Amino acid sequence: MSNVTVQNAIAWGVQGKVCRGVVNSEDESKFDCIVKVIECPDLNYGNKLFNQLMKLSELDHKGVLVPEDVFLSWEESTSSVNVNIVYPDLPDPCSLHELISNHIDPSETPGENIDIPIAQVHKAVGEIISALSFIKSSGFLHLNLKPSNVFIQSGHFMVGDFGLPALLSDIATRTRTTEGILYKFTELEYLYRIVEEPKDLHRYHPPELKSMSGSRMYDSKTDVYGLGLLIYQMLFLKLEVPDDISDWHRNAKDIEDPILRGLFLKCADPEYETRPTIDELVDLPEVQHLMEVAERERIANKRLKSASVPHKIVPVDSPAEVVIENLASAIKSEELTRASFRAIFAITAKNNVILDDAQKGVILEAAKFHEEVPDIQDKFLAIAYNIIPTIEEESDTFASVSLCQHIQTVMKRYAVHENIIFECLQVILLISAHRFGARNICKAKMLRVLADLTGKYPANYKAVLWIMWGVLAYKENQKDAMREHIGVWIYNLADTAQKKEVLLEPFTACLWTLSNYKQNLEDFKKVSGIDLLLHIVHDYQQEPRILRNCCMALANAVEADEICAYSVIASKIDDPFIVLRNIYKPNRDNPEFVEAYATLLAELSSYDEIRYELHRLNFLELSKEIEVFYSASELIVKTASKATANLEAYKLEVK
Repeated sequence: MSNVTVQNAIAWGVQGKVCRGVVNSEDESKFDCIVKVIECPDLNYGNKLFNQLMKLSELDHKGVLVPEDVFLSWEESTSSVNVNIVYPDLPDPCSLHELISNHIDPSETPGENIDIPIAQVHKAVGEIISALSFIKSSGFLHLNLKPSNVFIQSGHFMVGDFGLPALLSDIATRTRTTEGILYKFTELEYLYRIVEEPKDLHRYHPPELKSMSGSRMYDSKTDVYGLGLLIYQMLFLKLEVPDDISDWHRNAKDIEDPILRGLFLKCADPEYETRPTIDELVDLPEVQHLMEVAERERIANKRLKSASVPHKIVPVDSPAEVVIENLASAIKSEELTRASFRAIFAITAKNNVILDDAQKGVILEAAKFHEEVPDIQDKFLAIAYNIIPTIEEESDTFASVSLCQHIQTVMKRYAVHENIIFECLQVILLISAHRFGARNICKAKMLRVLADLTGKYPANYKAVLWIMWGVLAYKENQKDAMREHIGVWIYNLADTAQKKEVLLEPFTACLWTLSNYKQNLEDFKKVSGIDLLLHIVHDYQQEPRILRNCCMALANAVEADEICAYSVIASKIDDPFIVLRNIYKPNRDNPEFVEAYATLLAELSSYDEIRYELHRLNFLELSKEIEVFYSASELIVKTASKATANLEAYKLEVK
């Protein structure tokens, strides 16, 4: 973390103040910055807000301005904890507010204002919508969209300075009280009260959030409404927002551009039910057009700049440090990046070459800069495939949220390139093998993207199911999976998996992991999960890996829920206990299967009515056989002994 010196305040807001600052880098260089200082009521609140801001800083999108640094400090004058958010100091005009101001004639003489070119408004709207869509897909909302929070960098528009509630994965509720406005934060577990409501605090919020009665959850329609107001402000050069925007709606007939007129009316719709969400907005053909035009211009400008970057390509057999140092010196050069990636791929293919994290950071930065060049992304994915198996540290760049977000961007950009999609999945599969990598896949909000991908490329079901299995194997990811309805998505694949044997192993492995979490039991019972598993057991009696997964899923469900246990007796297949009896002998030499099988017997034998069925088919003899045959395995003997004890106790009861 750099050393930041906070200087004089230049503006004050509801959340705190904005100051100028100086960053003192480790290499002793200095550069100006802007520091937003938020005064916190106590240290606990400050720590939680700090953690949320750190999550926000992980967002990686060309249209999102995120903090360069976040740190806590102590304010002596007020005896309070401050959270300091460091942003880069942008050149003028640094924001949309300043751009609009520069086009307004100071004399306010009618007709003297210089309109912002329509092409520039198109570009701004396309880039802002692209950023808002990414923010939403990453699990955030902006909630503070206004001209002063849309920044301009190198001619491109970026959104930043998020509203405080946007930092929560579960957005806050907001209620008006006699004392002002009360925010209740789900994760911060703190009440943030504004006693005197500032005049412009909610000017960019839609009518449903200004109601004096009740409270409503924030959602993406809040940001869409703010976007509508921005469109009007750019077209009519207005910086003030009236309490009632009905006049703006009446003036919409004067907007000559049909795309912008339609978008303003849709986005600034005062009715919550008819206003589109950000996802619905992105699906509109005219919005797709604006985003594509803005992206083409961005790529053209970047390529023009990268072509002028001086570079010298080193020999392909140069050492890794030479190649990467050369790449870092001219990372914007497309030709140099392409050649460097070829060399790095050859280097990383050797088992004895380990790159440090700084070198990996250079490689990822180059890949991000050239995300629109398919052959560079193709080679980058091949490099990642070489590197990821060597990862040992949680902080490794090649298992980070940033890497996952880049791969997600590549998948969206190259959705019609089946080979690139396949390579992305192979890399994600490797990442999911690491516990911290699996967690970062969730943090990058990739689960739903992966699930939806299979609709277009059914051949990738197998890879996606194995990724889901890797993610679901860890309890900390369960909340994210449930939020994205991944369990339901997996259960709905039952018919597809049963028709394609190649999918059965990863499918049943996912059922096994899902059965570890009681939260999924209701969905499991809705799809008749017990009957589904027993049918698979019946049809694949000589596939020990599939049978192992099924037995463990059955054991977990039976242990967790009595209804699930007695569903075994009620199964639609003919005598399920004969089926369970028959699968042991052909697979008894497979210890993994036997361990799962003994676990299932131990759980089934805990129920009286089921013990009758097990006793009828002499499972007692079978459980004793397992104890003898696997006497060297303590775990198998332990579970088999539990089944034996339960069945012997039942035998005595019968006598």
